[in-house]
Amino acid sequence: MLADFLDFCFEHMMKVDEFPGIQSLCMKFAYRMCLFYPEQMDELKRTLVAMETDYYIPATKGLRRKILSGKMKG
Repeated sequence: MLADFLDFCFEHMMKVDEFPGIQSLCMKFAYRMCLFYPEQMDELKRTLVAMETDYYIPATKGLRRKILSGKMKG
């Protein structure tokens, strides 16, 4: 069940036609879930690196940058 929700978060944070609030919330949820499963953190970071940032608003880009830099608080 947790894996299903994590997959949902990955899917919706990558959708360029998704609302920015949903993208950001999915990123935050995915990050917090990955804190408990370090092997998933690598997948999250690879996914965030693969995002084409031209299609996202500045707030979503900032959250992405914060997670990738390790400055995100749990």
